[in-house]
Amino acid sequence: MTNEEFQAWLLGYFMLSSRAFLTRERLTILKNHLNLAKEVSNELTPENVWLEAYLKKVAVDHLSASRIKEITTEIKSHFVSPAH
Repeated sequence: MTNEEFQAWLLGYFMLSSRAFLTRERLTILKNHLNLAKEVSNELTPENVWLEAYLKKVAVDHLSASRIKEITTEIKSHFVSPAH
């Protein structure tokens, strides 16, 4: 999975439903896919660098449901433009 494929995958996830929220499990999947994009492309795009740093700041295993909703909103705001 390349950087562009990762971004398309993430955008598709959020576009499927306006109420699409991440969970602990989905955050782990997101991190794994991001790591794959980094490995395949040997680097990350600026958007993906932001996401990688953001995910490192949060302890995924110890998040409350309300905090996960906040994280989802923050990530969505960086990857889904208002035109979508």
